[in-house]
Amino acid sequence: MSIVKRAAAILVALLPIAVHVASAMSAYRSPFVLIGEAFAMIALTVAALDFYVVFIRKKTPRVSPAPLVGTVLVVASGAFAFGDRATTIFALVAYALDPAGPPWFIAARWRDRSLWR
Repeated sequence: MSIVKRAAAILVALLPIAVHVASAMSAYRSPFVLIGEAFAMIALTVAALDFYVVFIRKKTPRVSPAPLVGTVLVVASGAFAFGDRATTIFALVAYALDPAGPPWFIAARWRDRSLWR
């Protein structure tokens, strides 16, 4: 069961990356690129703020909606600005920069047995 949960967690964490890789490789360009770019910039701002709070101020908030908001904005930017490579770069930087986002969460808790039971 642990392997299934870990595989599901990895798939959830890789979903935004897969959307943006497909977007970067696509020849189609969405007419809603400006909306997607705005979502990517907001996601980058949220990720930078979360990075500042965790690593610069060294205060980890107990519960923060920033990772969920950032992840939703990254996926939305991929959907709205499909085919735009600049948006893809900004969104993937935001996704990688957020220290409480899905990739960081899985990496930090990989050896925690209580989470994967």
